[in-house]
Amino acid sequence: MIRQYKLINADAEVIDLMDESTFFGDTNGLGISRTIETVTSGFCFIPVRNELDRQNISGTLYFADYDNYLTFARFCSRVPLKLYYNTTGTWAHRIVMLQKLEKPEIDKTTSKLLCPVEFMPESAWRSEATVFSAAGSEATGKVYPYTYPFVYREVAAGAIALVNNGWNDAQCRLHIMGPVSSPTWSLVHNGLTVLTGNVDATIPEGYKIVVDADPLNLEIAEYTIDNEFVQNLYAVSDFDTERFVLIPPGDSTLFISHQGTEEIVAYAEVIRIAETM
Repeated sequence: MIRQYKLINADAEVIDLMDESTFFGDTNGLGISRTIETVTSGFCFIPVRNELDRQNISGTLYFADYDNYLTFARFCSRVPLKLYYNTTGTWAHRIVMLQKLEKPEIDKTTSKLLCPVEFMPESAWRSEATVFSAAGSEATGKVYPYTYPFVYREVAAGAIALVNNGWNDAQCRLHIMGPVSSPTWSLVHNGLTVLTGNVDATIPEGYKIVVDADPLNLEIAEYTIDNEFVQNLYAVSDFDTERFVLIPPGDSTLFISHQGTEEIVAYAEVIRIAETM
């Protein structure tokens, strides 16, 4: 399958980077580079540092004319940008910034504007979110205005059965719907509790608590059910717990309870992370 690219900006506008008027080719920076430091012990080399390097995604943009060049530059001014990539039939994306866009003269051979370009990634490759729902709750548009299909698996009421079929810990954006009072959550993987969290707050009906483990959007906050920000709840979360939910590869269960009597209604958006696609 041929590589496919597209770019989406903060206004949800889309540029197809396979179009003849704005074609992205000669690409680099799509693989893996790591910084590894070791210490020598006998005839072995023991890693003491192993970190993923940031590689710019570079290439050439083949513009049909100067108007396409200006359209692209204006498009990229609306940040954040998401660069989407597909070779296997499944799209993944990285949050990126346009770091360099050169502007030479029209190429006499091709009659196109051949512009070297570099995108600086702010994230690793990400899947689109899969939404899992707590058992016993009703996934209706009224309480959860997302278009994703919900995934249900048999677990106890107030629990969310999660699947991470990626290679790395997946990021979770947890939504706990009101009415709810001082909710507590714990993630169990392979029979072990790997993290817990708590927020000392009472949230009425029509509102929700959002716990977002994405480092670019890290937050614990109250929102309306229509996703309008209300207030920051980070200060009333339990600092003795991990709070932010990172899901190991495989199957896990997120157990949620609270001090009230109402049934727990909760959803988890799971975003798989990969070093390369």
